[in-house]
Amino acid sequence: SSDGTSVALISVTDLPGSIAGALPTPIGSPGTIAGRDSLSLSGPVGPLVADSKRDAMWFLGGVSGGPIVLYGYGVATTGMAKVPITGTRYDPVRDRLAVAPNGEPWIGAGSELIVYHPLTVSQTRVTFASSDPDVQMDPKSGKPDPWIAGIAFNTNGQALVARNWVRSLAVVDASLSVVGRIDISDGFAMTGGIAVAGTRVYVIADPQSGFGFGADATPGAQADTKFSALGMAVVGSRLLVAGTPPGWLDANRGNPAMIAPVLASADLVAGGPDGTAALYSNETGQLQLRDKDGKVSAQGVFAAGAAPRITTIALDAKDRVWAVKSVNGEYSLVRLDFVP
Repeated sequence: SSDGTSVALISVTDLPGSIAGALPTPIGSPGTIAGRDSLSLSGPVGPLVADSKRDAMWFLGGVSGGPIVLYGYGVATTGMAKVPITGTRYDPVRDRLAVAPNGEPWIGAGSELIVYHPLTVSQTRVTFASSDPDVQMDPKSGKPDPWIAGIAFNTNGQALVARNWVRSLAVVDASLSVVGRIDISDGFAMTGGIAVAGTRVYVIADPQSGFGFGADATPGAQADTKFSALGMAVVGSRLLVAGTPPGWLDANRGNPAMIAPVLASADLVAGGPDGTAALYSNETGQLQLRDKDGKVSAQGVFAAGAAPRITTIALDAKDRVWAVKSVNGEYSLVRLDFVP
C-alpha cells in the first residue's frame, strides 16, 4: 500500500473481473523509532563499521590538527576503546576505514594504508607511490592527488584499495604488498565508495552522480558493468544500493526486484553478517529492516518533529541497528529500536 504498511498478493483467472484467490501479507503498522544505549561523542565521526567477530563498532574521529583516533565500541560491554593512529592528521573528508575478515581495522590516511592489530596493540603501514601509469590528474587540484578513497576485501582476504583519480584498484595482501590491479576506468574520481559482494567488486566512481562500475574481484580483472547508486552495503552475496528507490545488484549482473513494500527513497543502507539489511531515509525519518530472505521484518518512523539527522547506520551481530545521530550540533552513538 502507499503508506508502506501492508501488501497483498492477488492471483486472477482469465475471466473478466474474476479473482481466484488473495493472500494478504501484512507486516503491521510502522512503530515509532526510539533511541537506546546512547553514548555522547566529542564531534562528528566517520561511518560505522561493524565487527561481528568482536561484536563491536569501529569508527574514526579526532580533532583538527591532531591524529586520527580509532574508536572501538563493544556492543556487549558498552566499553569504548580509543587508539591514536600515530603519524597521521585527522581529515574527516578523506579518512577511510574498513574491517578485514580477521577483524583487524584497515585505515586509509592520505596516501598511507594502516592496519591496526588489536591482539598485539600495534600498527603496520605502507605508503602508496604518488605517481604511476594509472594515476590521473585531479582536476580540482590541477595535479595528481591519489589519496586512499576506499577499502574492501575479496573472498581471499585481500584488500582492494580505491584511490582518488586512479583508474585501477590496488590488490593488497596481508603483508601490505600490492599483488595486482583491477582496471576500472579513466576519467573518474573513484571516491564514492567501494564494496565487495560475492565475487564482484563495485566502485562508485563519480560521487556526485552516483555512477559506478562493477568488476570481478580478482587481480587482472576489468570493469564490465555500470550501475548507479548514492550509497551501498553488502548483504550476503548481493549489493544493496541506496537511492530513489533503493534496490539490489547481484553477482549475475542483474537487478532482482526488492520484495514490497519498498521505501520511496533511502539514503543510508547497511548489511548484517547473516544477510539481513537495514534502510533509512533522512527525508522521512523512516527505518526499515529486512530478513535474510529480503522480506520486511520491521519498520518505524521517528515521532513527528523528533527525527534527528542520521549520518551513518550499521547492524551488529544481533541484527540491531546502530547509528550516529546529530541534534543541534551534538553527536551521539545510539541504538535504534522500535516502540509499538
